[in-house]
This record gives sequence, structure tokens and C-alpha cells, in this order.
Amino acid sequence: MTLEYNDYADIRGIFGDQRKGKSTIATKFAVDDYINKMTRIVASNGEYCDARCLTSEEIERLRKQGVNAHPATHCVIFNENHSQSKVIAFPKSCMIDSPVKIFANYTLYGVNYVPLDLELLIQYINTDLIKDAWVLMDETGTNDARNSMTREGKLSAQFGAQAGKRGLHLITIAQYLEQIERRYRLFKTTTIEAKEYDKVNHIITCDYKFGGEPTETDVEIYAKPYHRYFDTKEIVKVPQHQIDKAMSNITGAR
Repeated sequence: MTLEYNDYADIRGIFGDQRKGKSTIATKFAVDDYINKMTRIVASNGEYCDARCLTSEEIERLRKQGVNAHPATHCVIFNENHSQSKVIAFPKSCMIDSPVKIFANYTLYGVNYVPLDLELLIQYINTDLIKDAWVLMDETGTNDARNSMTREGKLSAQFGAQAGKRGLHLITIAQYLEQIERRYRLFKTTTIEAKEYDKVNHIITCDYKFGGEPTETDVEIYAKPYHRYFDTKEIVKVPQHQIDKAMSNITGAR
């Protein structure tokens, strides 16, 4: 199913048990769009060359030649005047340039993105900074259900209500939907349940539900090409204001 974000509010909830590939699914959505619109790759020394995403025909041809090509691992690069081109695997140290904007509260590698936390979200809520972009929120760092009636929780929910007008692809990742602030659960237009992760073949099996439409079951996602873009063992930081408040409660009780 293909839907344009400006036709509906693209708010996705990804949930499932630990180690089932939830963050991989979220990263895949953003990286696929980012790479599909890529413009160049930049080496660590600052040198760059124009580049574009592989087409499905090129991928099929390469695979017939024994090259395990994938849009997230290979691209086409050009010489300075575009008279010649060739397919390469993305160098480990390169950065991919693209006009697609990504905000995430976990670290992404090889792509340009803006680190997102609750403070940044609230500070710039009345600006166009977070607009026409992918917003990836892992472990409910910015929309925890327990913060529902706090000032910051109310502002976070207000931000979620603006997702359609902001042109956002907003993705929340949690083990259980109940962990997500209730209004986000009401806002979401797509629910994705990560059910199984085959570590041998790197296949995530999940169920999709698009709004009130029938559920698509046993959708398979090939995870391996996306592992280079994030660290699955990264611990997402707890918002500092929550730590400060907890420490205040602990020290004040002594």
C-alpha cells in the first residue's frame, strides 16, 4: 500500500517484544525514503561525488551477476561531468546526502539527521524546524503515557496532533502500545506489530493495520541492510528533566 503523507496524517506505532526488530523497521522507513532521494556521497575527508539510488532493474541485473545488491547498501556514482557512472557499495566511512530530513532520539549513522529530545521538540514547537520530515521516537522518550498530564506531556501531545499539518512521518516505537501517550494512540494511522525476528536469515515478520482497513499479516522485512545505520544496543537516554525530578524526590525524602 502506498499513501502520500499529505493525503493523511502519517503517524505509525511500532510495538512488539524486545529484540523483535522494532527499531530496524522504523529505521528502514526513514532510510528508504532518504536514500531514494539521495544526491551524493561524501567521504570523511570532505570529497564527494554525485550519486543516486539503484533502480529495481539495476538490482535485478546485479543479483543475476552474483552481486547481493540492495538500495541500502549500494548506489550509482558519477564522475564530475556525469559522462561515466558505476555501482559501488557504500563505503563505511561515507555520509549520504539527501534533501530528506530526519529527527530521531537514537543515533543514526551514514545519514544526516537531527538528534531529537523532548526539550528540542517543545523549544521549537512554534517554529517550522520540525516539518516535512521523519520523526523517529524510540522507547517513548518524548511521549510516555506516564507524562500524560504534565506540562511537557500536553505539549508533546499537541505536537502529535499537528503531524498532518507539519507533513510529518511520525513513528513511535514501544514494547506495548499502552506505554505510548493515549492521544498518540488515538492519532496513529498505522499499527505495526513486530512478531518474530529470524536472526539466521535476518527476516522480521510483522503485521500491519492501516487505520480501519483489513490487517496485512506476516509481512516480511529484510533487516540486514539496515543494521549499518543504527546501533540496536544503544540505550536511549532518559529525558534529563525526569532524572532531575526523580533525584529531587530522592534527596528531598532524606
